[in-house]
Amino acid sequence: MRLAIKLHIETITLNQNKSAVFLQEWRNLSEPNLSKFKMLRDQYENQFTIIIIDGENEDIFDFVDKKFAVLSILSTINFVNEWYNPEGKMNAAEIAEKLSNFILGGLRK
Repeated sequence: MRLAIKLHIETITLNQNKSAVFLQEWRNLSEPNLSKFKMLRDQYENQFTIIIIDGENEDIFDFVDKKFAVLSILSTINFVNEWYNPEGKMNAAEIAEKLSNFILGGLRK
């Protein structure tokens, strides 16, 4: 989970303008692009679900409502795009570390 969060935040912070379009403007897509986008988004979300299931099976994570957990995690890390400043106090790696610690604290047994 830590690596998935780190890579997601790196992608967002390295591509802030593209990420903003991706995260905000998908609702304006017309068919068939809207359906394709939703399919790819669902596949991506499923990868986070698999990470949670693996963590539960390895007795690392508590059993949680997976859909709620995944949407909460992605909402949190996607919102980085709204406030991240390359000249700010924290770089992308530090943000990823802090958010990973916070998120994993809620999942761990």
